[in-house]
Amino acid sequence: MTLRALLRHVGYQVVGEARDGESGLALVQRLQPDIVCLDVQLPGINGVDVLRGLRALYPELVVVIVSGQIDRDTMAKVIEAGANGVVVKPVSEARLVSALEKAVEASARRREAGEAVSRAGGAGKKELP
Repeated sequence: MTLRALLRHVGYQVVGEARDGESGLALVQRLQPDIVCLDVQLPGINGVDVLRGLRALYPELVVVIVSGQIDRDTMAKVIEAGANGVVVKPVSEARLVSALEKAVEASARRREAGEAVSRAGGAGKKELP
Protein backbone atom coordinates (compact mmCIF):
# COMPACT_ATOMS: atom_id res chain seq x y z
CA MET A 1 0.00 0.00 0.00
CA THR A 2 1.38 3.44 -0.89
CA LEU A 3 1.86 6.09 1.78
CA ARG A 4 -0.98 8.11 0.25
CA ALA A 5 -3.34 5.12 0.39
CA LEU A 6 -2.24 4.25 3.92
CA LEU A 7 -2.82 7.79 5.16
CA ARG A 8 -6.26 7.90 3.58
CA HIS A 9 -7.10 4.48 4.98
CA VAL A 10 -6.44 5.67 8.54
CA GLY A 11 -8.49 8.83 8.09
CA TYR A 12 -6.04 11.53 7.01
CA GLN A 13 -6.88 13.82 4.12
CA VAL A 14 -3.98 13.89 1.67
CA VAL A 15 -3.98 17.33 0.05
CA GLY A 16 -0.90 16.98 -2.12
CA GLU A 17 2.08 14.93 -3.18
CA ALA A 18 5.39 16.11 -4.62
CA ARG A 19 7.92 14.21 -6.69
CA ASP A 20 11.00 16.22 -5.65
CA GLY A 21 12.23 18.57 -2.95
CA GLU A 22 11.73 21.82 -4.81
CA SER A 23 8.13 21.08 -5.78
CA GLY A 24 7.54 19.83 -2.23
CA LEU A 25 8.53 23.20 -0.78
CA ALA A 26 6.32 25.00 -3.29
CA LEU A 27 3.41 22.68 -2.56
CA VAL A 28 3.63 23.27 1.19
CA GLN A 29 3.72 27.03 0.62
CA ARG A 30 0.64 26.82 -1.60
CA LEU A 31 -1.44 24.30 0.39
CA GLN A 32 -0.37 25.10 3.99
CA PRO A 33 -0.96 21.55 5.33
CA ASP A 34 -1.07 20.64 9.03
CA ILE A 35 1.36 17.73 8.65
CA VAL A 36 4.05 16.92 6.08
CA CYS A 37 5.39 13.42 5.51
CA LEU A 38 8.81 13.82 3.95
CA ASP A 39 11.29 11.34 2.50
CA VAL A 40 15.02 11.95 2.88
CA GLN A 41 15.92 10.64 -0.57
CA LEU A 42 14.43 13.13 -3.03
CA PRO A 43 15.54 14.24 -6.48
CA GLY A 44 17.00 17.73 -6.52
CA ILE A 45 16.87 19.21 -3.02
CA ASN A 46 17.22 16.36 -0.51
CA GLY A 47 14.75 15.85 2.33
CA VAL A 48 17.05 17.25 5.03
CA ASP A 49 17.42 20.52 3.14
CA VAL A 50 13.67 20.61 2.45
CA LEU A 51 13.09 20.14 6.19
CA ARG A 52 15.45 23.03 6.97
CA GLY A 53 13.58 25.22 4.48
CA LEU A 54 10.22 24.24 5.98
CA ARG A 55 11.46 25.03 9.50
CA ALA A 56 12.65 28.47 8.36
CA LEU A 57 9.27 29.24 6.78
CA TYR A 58 6.93 27.34 9.12
CA PRO A 59 8.51 26.64 12.53
CA GLU A 60 5.26 25.16 13.91
CA LEU A 61 4.58 22.79 10.99
CA VAL A 62 4.54 19.10 11.95
CA VAL A 63 7.05 17.26 9.75
CA VAL A 64 7.49 13.49 9.96
CA ILE A 65 10.27 11.82 8.02
CA VAL A 66 9.10 8.61 6.30
CA SER A 67 12.05 6.97 4.60
CA GLY A 68 13.79 3.70 3.93
CA GLN A 69 17.22 5.33 4.01
CA ILE A 70 17.97 6.31 7.60
CA ASP A 71 21.49 5.72 8.85
CA ARG A 72 22.95 7.26 12.03
CA ASP A 73 24.32 10.31 10.26
CA THR A 74 21.05 10.99 8.44
CA MET A 75 19.05 10.46 11.64
CA ALA A 76 21.22 13.03 13.43
CA LYS A 77 20.72 15.49 10.56
CA VAL A 78 16.92 15.18 10.51
CA ILE A 79 16.71 15.55 14.27
CA GLU A 80 19.00 18.60 14.17
CA ALA A 81 16.92 20.05 11.33
CA GLY A 82 13.77 19.77 13.41
CA ALA A 83 11.86 16.64 12.38
CA ASN A 84 8.92 15.96 14.68
CA GLY A 85 9.19 12.21 14.08
CA VAL A 86 10.82 9.52 11.97
CA VAL A 87 9.28 6.35 10.54
CA VAL A 88 11.43 3.81 8.68
CA LYS A 89 9.95 2.02 5.66
CA PRO A 90 8.35 -0.39 5.21
CA VAL A 91 5.64 1.37 7.20
CA SER A 92 2.88 -0.42 9.03
CA GLU A 93 -0.43 1.31 9.62
CA ALA A 94 0.03 1.14 13.40
CA ARG A 95 3.57 2.60 13.34
CA LEU A 96 2.56 5.41 11.00
CA VAL A 97 -0.48 6.40 13.06
CA SER A 98 1.54 6.24 16.28
CA ALA A 99 4.34 8.40 14.83
CA LEU A 100 1.91 11.00 13.48
CA GLU A 101 -0.03 11.21 16.74
CA LYS A 102 3.15 11.52 18.83
CA ALA A 103 4.53 14.20 16.50
CA VAL A 104 1.33 16.26 16.67
CA GLU A 105 1.14 15.92 20.48
CA ALA A 106 4.80 16.88 20.95
CA SER A 107 4.40 19.88 18.66
CA ALA A 108 1.33 21.03 20.61
CA ARG A 109 3.18 20.68 23.93
CA ARG A 110 6.13 22.73 22.62
CA ARG A 111 3.75 25.42 21.34
CA GLU A 112 1.92 25.56 24.68
CA ALA A 113 5.19 25.72 26.60
CA GLY A 114 6.41 28.54 24.33
CA GLU A 115 3.18 30.47 24.84
CA ALA A 116 3.42 30.01 28.62
CA VAL A 117 6.99 31.32 28.59
CA SER A 118 5.96 34.29 26.44
CA ARG A 119 3.09 35.18 28.78
CA ALA A 120 5.25 34.79 31.89
CA GLY A 121 8.12 36.72 30.33
CA GLY A 122 5.93 39.69 29.48
CA ALA A 123 4.20 39.90 32.86
CA GLY A 124 6.98 41.65 34.74
CA LYS A 125 8.19 44.02 32.03
CA LYS A 126 7.94 47.75 32.51
CA GLU A 127 8.16 50.31 29.78
CA LEU A 128 10.83 52.93 29.97
CA PRO A 129 9.73 56.57 29.86
